[in-house]
Amino acid sequence: CCRVNSVLPTHTLGAEYFGSLMEGKGGWRLEPAEGGTRVFYDIDVIAHGWLVDLMGKAIDFNHLHSRMMKDVFVCLEK
Repeated sequence: CCRVNSVLPTHTLGAEYFGSLMEGKGGWRLEPAEGGTRVFYDIDVIAHGWLVDLMGKAIDFNHLHSRMMKDVFVCLEK
């Protein structure tokens, strides 16, 4: 689960991740850039639980998350 825990309009959106699979914080940061807006996504979470341990042996979560976020950023460009 994810809950927005802070918003600074036109600048940042902070999030808190919680639940049985992971815990931590993340957020979006927006900065003006030539021709548009530069978007940053930062996340600092710890995955836990036997299911994550088991799946982590077969799935590269870092690669999977990076690929999913790349799709998000492509959609933001539209």
